[in-house]
Amino acid sequence: MQDTRVKLLRTAARLFAQNGYTSTSIREIVTEAGENVSSISYHFGNKHNLYLETLKYLLSKNRSYIFGGDKPLPTPQDIDKLSMEETWEALHRIIDKVLEMKFNRVNVPLERIFTFAELEDSSEMLMSLKSYAEPLNNLVKHTLSRLTGLKKDSDEMILLAHLMFLQVNLSECDRFMILQALKEDITQTTPPEKLKKAVWHSIEAILKSYNKELK
Repeated sequence: MQDTRVKLLRTAARLFAQNGYTSTSIREIVTEAGENVSSISYHFGNKHNLYLETLKYLLSKNRSYIFGGDKPLPTPQDIDKLSMEETWEALHRIIDKVLEMKFNRVNVPLERIFTFAELEDSSEMLMSLKSYAEPLNNLVKHTLSRLTGLKKDSDEMILLAHLMFLQVNLSECDRFMILQALKEDITQTTPPEKLKKAVWHSIEAILKSYNKELK
């Protein structure tokens, strides 16, 4: 039998993603989950806490997808032991993994929830998002530092790392439009190889321009 807490989180994730926080009621969540109102109080206390725990649940699933699997990504410590060629390959793997997650749609509920969110008004949401993003950000900045010579905590590195993510941080609309334009199956859950190559060529060109400036 599915754990009540997980069942409530999964149901809440779907409804918060569909309707937003304000338009989703506790009664609607428990009815669809086949539970009672007291189960919310027991497991989460109130709707606000359920919302925050739902975010953490989804963020944890995304993190597991990125760092888990049969071929886990290297750690920053692993990067330090790699040759420059191997470091390029490691960055390539990181980029591919994020792009694959976007097409696999693991992140869709979270992506939809954040379309309703006003992050500037929620320090709790920002902290959860920062906690989720930090491991991947640190790995990317560590890898980029090896490739460019930029300091990991410099403004230039922060902007460069975010620029890298912009290449693969595709929205649902982006995915649909790209697949449609390429005459690909719009329901497919893997990125087309031609897209992966184009993204990587763009990133490679950006990084080589940094290397050129540093020489």
